Amino acid sequence: MFKKLFDKLFNKKLKAEKKQADPTLEPGVENQVEQLEQSKEPKNLKELKKETNRKIKVKKTKDPKDKIDLKLATKEFPVKLVKEVNKIKWSTSKNLTNKYVTVIIFMVITAAMFFLIDLGLQQLFVLIKVT
Repeated sequence: MFKKLFDKLFNKKLKAEKKQADPTLEPGVENQVEQLEQSKEPKNLKELKKETNRKIKVKKTKDPKDKIDLKLATKEFPVKLVKEVNKIKWSTSKNLTNKYVTVIIFMVITAAMFFLIDLGLQQLFVLIKVT
């Protein structure tokens, strides 16, 4: 925070000194000079390339490296598929049996609960004589 404040004050002081040193510069010209000084700062190659492409509006083209060889892809597909299948952690027989038994027990309990609810509703309707 203090550094930013210090930099602002220092920059203002430098600008004031420039005006005193060369009073022939107009405010607009001074801004242009500052922009030129800033533009001379070294940029890395990627930023420079992006900026240039934006200015001249270059369309993106595909690299020849990006092309897919269909013959090679069809040969490699089964190999890659087998590798992916081998990465899967399959359930054991014991684990599957435990899950199957749990589901069957839950279904029997649910069926018994609905059967009892049905019997209770039948008796209620008989008592209030709904026919």
